[in-house]
Amino acid sequence: MEGWTCLHHAAYYGHRAAVELLLEAGADPSARDQCGKTAAELTRQTRYAELADFLEQEEEGRKRSECKRPKRGRRRKLIKEAPAIKGNKNSLNESFSEMNID
Repeated sequence: MEGWTCLHHAAYYGHRAAVELLLEAGADPSARDQCGKTAAELTRQTRYAELADFLEQEEEGRKRSECKRPKRGRRRKLIKEAPAIKGNKNSLNESFSEMNID
């Protein structure tokens, strides 16, 4: 029980409502205790397999959302805002100085 978060405790004892509230409040389902186990892994050891599945899905969903690329509109906006770079050396130096690049 050392290093357990509130989520670890709620999940281990099968309190799904508490688990859902903790996740909504920002609890990290990938947090590990001192033995290196997540709440889902602890719950899998008990008779609450459905709750363990739920926690694993939450963990995967959060990993996927953290790895998303910027939206197309944002990339296009950055490209439009970048100063035009022309082909000769002087115009490149001017463009870099506008961008504060040494």
